[in-house]
Amino acid sequence: AIRTIADINEVANARILADTQVSSAKIASSAEVHATALLAAAELLRLKIQNRKMSEPTRGEIDSSVVSEFTRVAEGEIKGTSRSAVEQINAEARLAIAKISENAKEAISQINNIATKISNQVHENARIAKGKLQEAQKSPRTPESVAIEAEKAAVKISAHAVAASESLMGVVKETIDAMMKSADVAVGVISKTVKEATERIVDARDKALKRIHGFLTLW
Repeated sequence: AIRTIADINEVANARILADTQVSSAKIASSAEVHATALLAAAELLRLKIQNRKMSEPTRGEIDSSVVSEFTRVAEGEIKGTSRSAVEQINAEARLAIAKISENAKEAISQINNIATKISNQVHENARIAKGKLQEAQKSPRTPESVAIEAEKAAVKISAHAVAASESLMGVVKETIDAMMKSADVAVGVISKTVKEATERIVDARDKALKRIHGFLTLW
């Protein structure tokens, strides 16, 4: 049972680590993509204004109201895109955390089931052995000295069964506690990645807005 529990724990921890690494990398990558898109939106606005100006060479300059309207629309799109990006990242994080929690719960359930089954089996074997010893004690063919030893053996069997069960449950508790800590660490890593990803998106949004507002002073 202890070997089986160790195997389950090893597999569960490997899955938690792998899920954490994959999710963190995916979230960080998504943040970079969104940040690049936000900065590109500002550049696209600049090109749009330039193209509009070039299409009206006789006027010499583009109407400021047109620039203002272009900027207003771009600002709304940038803010909307940044909000959607942050929401998407948080949704990905929630799914990742839920998966990690589910995997941990599944492993813990398997461990508890195995521990309960083996513990019950140990006590049942002890009960059967004690029953046989008690039968031997009651037999008229059993010498008195052997009957006394049988009684002592029955007491030892009960003590061994209790000790074995307690030892197993101790291993189970330590394993589950360690697994829960691993899951908590994984959640912490993902939460930190989400925080950094959000900051990256917000920073790109602010830079993009600053650029497009600067266009109002150029044209």
